[in-house]
Amino acid sequence: MLPEGSPIFYLELNDDALIRDIVSGVYTGAPVARDIQNLYPFGLIVSLLYRILPEVPWFGGLLFALQALALLVILVRSIGLVRRDRLPIRIRLGITLIWAAITVLILPHFLFVQYSVTVGLLAAAAAYLFITGDATRHYVGGVVLTGTAFLIRSEMLLLLLPMILVALLFRYAGEIRASRADNEELPGFVDLIRYPFITSHYRRFGVTFLSLILVLAACWSLDRIGYAPEEWDSFVRFFDARTEVYDFTGVPAWEGNEEFYRAVGLDESDVTLLENYNFGLAEEIDADAMERIAEYGRSLLPSAAVRLGKAAREYFYRLHHLGFPEDFTWPQTDAPWNLVVLFLYLALGIAVWLRTPDTAERGRRIGNALWRPIVLFSVRSVLWLWLLSTGRAPVRVTGPLFYVETAILSGALLMLMLKERAEVVRETDRKDPADREAGTIGAKERISRSLTILRIALAAAIAVIACVYGVQSCRVIEQEESKRALANQAYTALRDRCARDRDSLYLFDVYSSVAETRPLFREARKTGRPDNLDLLGGWAVKSPAWRDKLDRYGFDDAAEALLADDVYFVTREGEEFAPDWIIGFYAARGQKVQLTLIEELPAAQDGTGFVIYQVREG
Repeated sequence: MLPEGSPIFYLELNDDALIRDIVSGVYTGAPVARDIQNLYPFGLIVSLLYRILPEVPWFGGLLFALQALALLVILVRSIGLVRRDRLPIRIRLGITLIWAAITVLILPHFLFVQYSVTVGLLAAAAAYLFITGDATRHYVGGVVLTGTAFLIRSEMLLLLLPMILVALLFRYAGEIRASRADNEELPGFVDLIRYPFITSHYRRFGVTFLSLILVLAACWSLDRIGYAPEEWDSFVRFFDARTEVYDFTGVPAWEGNEEFYRAVGLDESDVTLLENYNFGLAEEIDADAMERIAEYGRSLLPSAAVRLGKAAREYFYRLHHLGFPEDFTWPQTDAPWNLVVLFLYLALGIAVWLRTPDTAERGRRIGNALWRPIVLFSVRSVLWLWLLSTGRAPVRVTGPLFYVETAILSGALLMLMLKERAEVVRETDRKDPADREAGTIGAKERISRSLTILRIALAAAIAVIACVYGVQSCRVIEQEESKRALANQAYTALRDRCARDRDSLYLFDVYSSVAETRPLFREARKTGRPDNLDLLGGWAVKSPAWRDKLDRYGFDDAAEALLADDVYFVTREGEEFAPDWIIGFYAARGQKVQLTLIEELPAAQDGTGFVIYQVREG
C-alpha cells in the first residue's frame, strides 16, 4: 500500500536527480549549463528553458517525451510501411501485436525514468528508421535521433553506435540487392565489396554515414568548447579518472599498497574517504591523484585473457538463462529480453529458409542470405563481451543493447516479409487468366502463406512472453513503488528539516543518500539560493559548480566548512553509518575534533532514520 500522495513517476537514480538539480538551479541557486553528465549543448538548452520557465519540470519532462517519441517513431514507421503495401488485416494485426507486446515490456521505464535508457530507446528508433528507411526524411530522422541520444549520454550512445551502423549497412545491402538484375537472392557480404559504388546508393548511404559522423563530431566539439575553461578542464580529468576507479578498477585497499599511496601523497584516512565515497573532504584527492589511482588500479586487474574468459562464460550463460526479475534495478536475469531476441533470430532464420527455392543451390543461397543475422550477432557479442569484461553491466546499460537489437531484427524481418508480399503480387499479376480463375497457388504465394503462419506464431510467442512477464513486472513495479515511497518518507523529513534552517549547510554522507529517489515531475521550489543539503562525495564533488556552492556559503573547501558553526553532518542511523572516520580524518591532519549529536529525526515506516551531528575542534 503506497503512502498517500506518493508519486507514480520517478527519476530512477540519484544521478538523474542531481543532473536535474544542477541544470534547474536547485543546486547552486541558478541554472547551470555544465551539468557534467550530459554534453554541453543539451545542458545549455535545458538550463535556458529553466531560466525562461523555472516552474516547468523540463528535465524529467524531456526524458519522458523523448522516450515516448522513440516508440511513436517506430509505431508510425511500421504503420506507414503496412499501409503503403496494403497488407492484409491479419498481417497488420500481427505487426501491431508484436509492437504492443514489446511496448508492454518497456513501459516500466516510463514509471522509473533513467537517462541511459532514454538514450537506448532513441538509438533503437534511429536503427529502425535506418533499416526500414526508403526516403531522405527517414535517414535525416535517424541522424537527428542519434545526435540527440549522443547529447544526453555520449558513452551510452558510443556503446550502441556499432549496432546502429549495422542497421545502416543492412539497408545499404538491401538497396544494392534491389538494383541488381539477379533479384532472387540477398547479396552476400562479398557482394557488398564487389558492388559498393553503385552511384545513387553510394551517394545516399555515404551522405547518411558522413552526416552521422559529422553530427557526432560537432556535438563532441561543442562539448569540448563548453568545458574548455581551465577549472572545468581540470575537473573533467578528475571526473574521468573517478569514473574509471569506481566503475571499473575499484579502490585499491590501504593494506598492501601503503607505499603507492604515500608516493601519491595520500594517507590511510584519505583511502577511507575513497572507500566510503566522501572524498570531498580531502583536497589532496585531486585530478593528478585520481589519475594515478586509476592507473595503479588497472595494473592490479587480472589479465585481459582472464577477464575475457570470465566474460565469455557469463555471456553464454546469460544467452539462455531464463528467470523472473527479482528487483527492478537488479533483476538478476536478462529475461524476457533475451527470449524476445532469440525468437526474432529464429524467425528471421526460418523466414530466410522458407523464401529460398528448393534447388541444388539452396544451401549456398541460404548461407548467402544469413550474413545479416550473423554480422549482427557477432557485433552484439563483441559489445557484450567487452561490457561484461569490465565487471559492470547494470540493467540500465544492458537494456538499451537489447532494445536496439530488437529494433534491428524486427525491422529486418518486416522488410523481408514486405519484399515477399510484393513478389506475391507480381506473381499474381503474371498468372494466366485460367490459372487465376482455377485458384492455382503459385510458388511465391505458398511461401507467403508459410510466412503468414510464421508471423502469427512470432506475434503469439512475444504476446505470451509479454503477458507472463508483464504480470511479474507489475508485481516488481508495485514492490518498487512501495519501497521507494516508504524510503522517501525519511528523506522528505530530512529535506523539510534542512529547509527550515536555510542559513545552515548540511553535508550528507554519500552511502546514507543512495536509497533516495525523486519524483519525475515534482521538483524542488527554485528560491534563487543553493540547496543547503549536499553530498560529501559523488560525481559533482570538486566541480566548479560544487566549489561555487561552497563559496556561496563562505567556504573554500569542505574540510573547513564542516568545522564551522552553521554546518552540520548528516548520516543514517545504524552502526554501519557511524561517523568515526571523521575523527580519524582530522586527526591525520593534526586536528582533534569531537562530534556532538544535535538531533535524531524520527524513523520512517521502513526503519530509515537520520541523525545530525555538529563537528567541532577540541
